[in-house]
Amino acid sequence: MNNFHDGKINSKEFQDNSNLLRALLLIISKDKNIGDHEVRIFIHEGMALGYEKDFCENALKNILQNSFIDQTPPVFFNKENALRIFHVGIRIINEDLNPQSMKIEFLEKIALANNLSGYWKTIAYNKIP
Repeated sequence: MNNFHDGKINSKEFQDNSNLLRALLLIISKDKNIGDHEVRIFIHEGMALGYEKDFCENALKNILQNSFIDQTPPVFFNKENALRIFHVGIRIINEDLNPQSMKIEFLEKIALANNLSGYWKTIAYNKIP
């Protein structure tokens, strides 16, 4: 994760990365079941954001019992991050053996919170069977 610019932490980038990881946790937890594909995708995305593998594994292990995680759809400073969560979320949904509408509904809420409903409808229509 490249949050350092001239020795200072870029707080907006850090917050967006944290929100990305939180959004993925929330999407994965919506059906109260964590599949192997979700573990693989979450760890890959978390490590790409600069989080340690152990941190990602612990977050996944505890998500179903964590009643303190903020359920509010994240608002991103950089809208590219919202687009990224759409594409990763769709990958998760499309690999689910029994896709749940709660995951799609949460992605719709992220789209609304980030003023990207039109974009979301287009990609959802084209990429979710």
